[in-house]
Amino acid sequence: MEVSDALSPIDYRYLSRDEELRSKVNSYSGLDIVPRVRRIIPEILIPRLNYLESKLEDIARENKGKEIFRRTDGQLDCKTTVDEIFDEYSTRLDRRISQLEKIYTHIYGSEAEINEYLSDIVYYAVSAFSVEANIADDIRQLFRSEIQEFSFKEFGNARIGSSTMPHKMNPAEFENIKSLWKAYVPRVTYAILSQITEHQGDSTNEDFPYFAFELLIALSYATKKLENSLGNIIINAAE
Repeated sequence: MEVSDALSPIDYRYLSRDEELRSKVNSYSGLDIVPRVRRIIPEILIPRLNYLESKLEDIARENKGKEIFRRTDGQLDCKTTVDEIFDEYSTRLDRRISQLEKIYTHIYGSEAEINEYLSDIVYYAVSAFSVEANIADDIRQLFRSEIQEFSFKEFGNARIGSSTMPHKMNPAEFENIKSLWKAYVPRVTYAILSQITEHQGDSTNEDFPYFAFELLIALSYATKKLENSLGNIIINAAE
């Protein structure tokens, strides 16, 4: 099994390069999870975010100068280019990657210090997740039959849109990414609240590292899914 295929928020497996850790995430608690956080960020999350950034840059380069419509509240506003849109996505994602790279090595110290660092990690992880959700949402909206700025290279003969509209090509891959983002973005509030530690061993925060780790798993999964999905789109020029 490849590292790139081994992580899913459904089965919670974490495959490293030298060993397979198949225990359920919830078999650990509290600070026992912190070493996994230190590992998942450089071993899986950062590489996947970098691959996604490269994919965005490739799309911008391959479609340089191709005009598409810019819309305000769904209405035509003016024309822009594919490379302008995707270069902006790439720049936004790169800023989040840089912050995650700077902070993950500092998860040491007292429980209060660790919670502070984990809180920052959750913030930047959700911020990266928000960029991905923005990309996914923009693309899924432009799949609409009345717009059709995006379409699939391959959709699959056995795949149908719905029972009432079998001809419809639902961008379910992109909808799934936005759905995951909505499920995990509230973790920011939990992270901020967990910065308050009344005393060493304060059990009111004992589940925070677990939920931080779960967020990183979900983001890793969504990042790979978005990268793969972007490889199967066609961008249609404005007419």
